[in-house]
Amino acid sequence: MPSTGAPEPASRPSTTPSSHPRDPRVFFESRPPWRHNLPMTFAHPAALGFFGLALPIVVFHLYRGKRRRLAVPCLRLWETALKESPERTALAWPRHVLGLLLSLTVLSLLTLGLAGPGDPPAAGAARERDGRPLAVILDATLSLRAREGPVRRFDLAKAETDRLVRRARGPVRVFCAGRDIEAIFDAGPASLAAAWPRWLAARAPDAPAGTLVPALREASAWLGRLGGGRLVLVTDGATRDEPDLPAKVAETGAEVRLCGAPAPNLAFVEGGAGRAWGEAEAQVYLRVRNVSGAAREVPVAATLDDRPAHNMTLRLAAGGDDAAVFPLAAPGGARLTLRILADDALPDDNVLRIVVPPRRRPRVFVFQTGGGNAFLRRALETLGDRIDAAGSGFAPPHAWEEVAQTIRPDDVAIFDACGPTGDLRPAGYLFLRGRGPFVPASGVEVANPGAFAWRRGPLAMGLPEIGALKVRSALALKAEGGLETLLDSDRGALAVHGETPGGIRFVALGFRLEDSNLPLLAAFPVLLRNALDWLTGEERRHFPAAVALGEPIASRRPLPASAGGMLTVRRVPDSADGPPEADDTPVQCPLRDGRALAPAPVRPGYLRLESGPLRELVAANFANASESDLRPVPLPGAAPVEAVETAARKARTESASTVLIAAAAALLVAEWWLFQRGVL
Repeated sequence: MPSTGAPEPASRPSTTPSSHPRDPRVFFESRPPWRHNLPMTFAHPAALGFFGLALPIVVFHLYRGKRRRLAVPCLRLWETALKESPERTALAWPRHVLGLLLSLTVLSLLTLGLAGPGDPPAAGAARERDGRPLAVILDATLSLRAREGPVRRFDLAKAETDRLVRRARGPVRVFCAGRDIEAIFDAGPASLAAAWPRWLAARAPDAPAGTLVPALREASAWLGRLGGGRLVLVTDGATRDEPDLPAKVAETGAEVRLCGAPAPNLAFVEGGAGRAWGEAEAQVYLRVRNVSGAAREVPVAATLDDRPAHNMTLRLAAGGDDAAVFPLAAPGGARLTLRILADDALPDDNVLRIVVPPRRRPRVFVFQTGGGNAFLRRALETLGDRIDAAGSGFAPPHAWEEVAQTIRPDDVAIFDACGPTGDLRPAGYLFLRGRGPFVPASGVEVANPGAFAWRRGPLAMGLPEIGALKVRSALALKAEGGLETLLDSDRGALAVHGETPGGIRFVALGFRLEDSNLPLLAAFPVLLRNALDWLTGEERRHFPAAVALGEPIASRRPLPASAGGMLTVRRVPDSADGPPEADDTPVQCPLRDGRALAPAPVRPGYLRLESGPLRELVAANFANASESDLRPVPLPGAAPVEAVETAARKARTESASTVLIAAAAALLVAEWWLFQRGVL
């Protein structure tokens, strides 16, 4: 036998079937492979069993229909028994025939239940009888996660690969999505290594698409070193960036086994939810891409915490995108799941998970001296229910220490020409020529600056031109240490904004409102709204609301001291998830300097991050535009995989087979016993 170059294991314990010589499964597996999947003919093992059981039943009935005469040495002992012979009547023969037909019918049903539906022999089944080397390419790309009825395509592919390996009689090597596996076999089913079933069960469809051509090249080279052999590609026929795949299949002479018929792919390429500052409804936006060359109407369904919430239909042009936006009344932190209700090549990008942002109605505390600023008071009144007016108020600077005990991260404190008298807490701060440890004043007083201009950034969105601004006196600010300039002039920066490592956001103006005409300009209410929106923004979360598969979950800012020293990551059950898997167990990560780094999710879903009182929900989505660009490729000589069973279905079938065999044997014993008792 040619050597494959792999080290031989110390022992090769056989897996199923048992190596015991009397095990019927050993006899069945020892039959030529081309006979395993024949239709119901005389060559089928179940048919042989049927005739083997039917023969004694027919003999019993024929023997029972004749008068019983025995030659015994002493008639005195057997005279009574001979007189008990059944008498022939007119209805005896039809009754025996009907009983025989009933018994054979029951036996036939049991036999068909054992045999199952017969499949026609595959075109290349006869070639499995030789001992040539066999190379099998198991497609383990992401498209194999799709389902064919109740079974995943990858389960069909693994079962077909297992069938090919177990029936081989020569050297065998399996290639997985272009990567040579660690298990190499050079014998038939009687001496398979014990690592093979464990390796096959541990495989998951996680390889990127576009690896079939390298796998064909590598497998063909391996067969060439052994002088030729048989090459089988087990795939679903969906790939990307491999236009030469059909030519490579024809060149290598590979047999193609299809485990599914994928349609052109549909994918979510963009999506999320936003809630304008102070708004009660969230705005959900999404974009779906059609990879196929034909226009399609695609239904999309939305569920909120596993309850139906919204339905729509998108009309996608050939190879085009379509977007949609719809309002949704939902509480903050709810799980919004969008699904494309259509079969395609890749199921992972048909689901988009979104964590609904909370409604932001901050409390606004204004600290000022004297009679206060009428412009600022009037501007806050125009905000209406966008802020929590009941919890807001005006106070003198010395009241800060009392307010700081109850301030929340989504609250805002405004210091008008004053500063805090104590330490700052994580929150939003607006300094109007205020004084504080984070106000980057240069100490240079400038008079009558000009040439004002807004710098681009989140706070400058929608702001009108500011050329009419006049400032009598201002304190120049320094944009350093990660701070960004908001308002620039010919005398330096007059407004900056930034965030400290401790989660404190602030906007600082270098002048008072009374020293300028800013409150009289149209830009003032827009600037105030933008500042409050940014100071209370969704980015105040400690962790991102959504991550892509393979992306670690890192904290944006240090966690509070009450969080403890560990971060626990739990998977939240969702209706879009499949059955629980090994990665569903909670994972704990230590905190270092108040920051956490959770491992990258490998499966889409919702994750709950817990650390002390901190609770945040993160959505993990499949987000790979190049991987979603999948199309079915017609492969020469492709044929569907033979009828294979997953491990669970096979176990159920074997259990049912045992019951049916016991029932057939019980029928035979009951027939003989009742006949001997004279009941039949």
